[in-house]
Amino acid sequence: MKIFKSPQIREIDKTTIEQEPVLSINLMERAAWQLHKFIEEKFSKDKPITIFAGPGNNGGDAVALARLLTDNNYNANLWLLKIGKDRSADCQANIKRLEGYSNIQTHELSDNDKFPEIPANHLIVEGIFGSGLTRPAEGWPAEVIEFINTLPNPVMSIDIPSGLFSEDNRQNNGAIIKADYTVSFEFPKLAFVLSENELYVGEWQALSIGLLPKTINDTSTKYYYTTENDLPLLKNRTKFAHKGHFGHALLVAGSFGKTGAAVLAAKACIRSGSGLLSIHIPQFSYSIMQSCVPEAMLVIDETEQIYCQKDHLEPFTVVGAGPGIGQKKSMREALHTLITNTDAPMVLDADALNIISQNHELMDLLPKGSILTPHPKEFDRLTKKHEFHYERIETAREMAEKQKLIVVLKGANTAVIDVNGDVHFNSTGNPAMAKGGSGDVLTGIILGLLSSGYDPIDAARLGVFVHGRAADLALQKESEESLIATDIINHLGLAYKSIRELQ
Repeated sequence: MKIFKSPQIREIDKTTIEQEPVLSINLMERAAWQLHKFIEEKFSKDKPITIFAGPGNNGGDAVALARLLTDNNYNANLWLLKIGKDRSADCQANIKRLEGYSNIQTHELSDNDKFPEIPANHLIVEGIFGSGLTRPAEGWPAEVIEFINTLPNPVMSIDIPSGLFSEDNRQNNGAIIKADYTVSFEFPKLAFVLSENELYVGEWQALSIGLLPKTINDTSTKYYYTTENDLPLLKNRTKFAHKGHFGHALLVAGSFGKTGAAVLAAKACIRSGSGLLSIHIPQFSYSIMQSCVPEAMLVIDETEQIYCQKDHLEPFTVVGAGPGIGQKKSMREALHTLITNTDAPMVLDADALNIISQNHELMDLLPKGSILTPHPKEFDRLTKKHEFHYERIETAREMAEKQKLIVVLKGANTAVIDVNGDVHFNSTGNPAMAKGGSGDVLTGIILGLLSSGYDPIDAARLGVFVHGRAADLALQKESEESLIATDIINHLGLAYKSIRELQ
């Protein structure tokens, strides 16, 4: 699913109106029907609804919604906000359509009026400002927003929470609606998938209003939202396939006290298609790994630490490093050996990234197409401190394009940035994954997919999606408190099957 910027959305709307053709007010009617459908699915008909409508087309959607709700026996109260001098033509036309609707309680609200008393059992729907907002909400409109935010009622925003910019909110110091639900049209807004906006967006959906598919396909973007329909096809194994067809992965992982990270990554790798897996580990962890991951082969250092030698790397088609390796001098030397003697793309996580952040020259030596999987703090160590995730995403785009790497910025809506600077936000996963070991599992999944023949970008996108899907399946049995990384591994099979059934 594509994510467009506001000017692009306006152009797609305009093209649909001209080429379908359809009147803009009828396009607004489609939007209102989708809003009605959302409310019908979420709330019972005895739920009273208070609607705030601004002067623009966002307000027009709100007015049309009030009429449709009333037609379908909802109790709707409509407040028309007097902001500025004029309302948009379509908003005004929808207000005119209310003539004869004596059962809609319609009121005007201006800066001279007291705010209404709204019973706590009402759903509040707000359409004050839309996605075209370009300056912070201030003055009386900001007071309305803050008034709504003080109420205990559930709040649903039309298209976007009023006051929120569609993309970059770094300079937005105005009032913003704190919505429980946001119903957008056709596409999500970039702001919806950025962590700094979680407080405002709430649960969101993007519902279709019939914009022209050809126009959508022909309009380019750098931002995508990955759903089941956007994934690369899972590879089928032929009848005469053998383990050699699915690569030989090397995993450099574990150190004293962190052998568990190696176990988790190794199990996830094997569960994600790698034909062969060798794990390079310190001597002390031999018995642990042999018993925990009997399917893997072990490369054992004679020392208690890890030191990779050049001749160790010859048999391997892909290399992963980082989970639990520590940052001692011997490991820095080992990582340098890995990077300078490996041509195949690498998967680097955790301490491997921390070592690179202290030795920036290693970044230029990484094989093209390598995959870095930092969480926000690890990424900031690699680059610079970021206050906003929007800015972090843009820095990652620059890094990916310059270094020809794939950056997997972990978190809610994990962002996979490819070598062209395109950003693919993930749609699976849940807060229960915010525990130690989840990242080690992701490293193993991506390494396994890379080993079994997927292109680096497909391995990263599919790996991130499967990681989240497995956690979602595990959460059906566990709670957010009890779910652990091992549960994610145990549900990988079901996750892959659920994807294959849809393809």
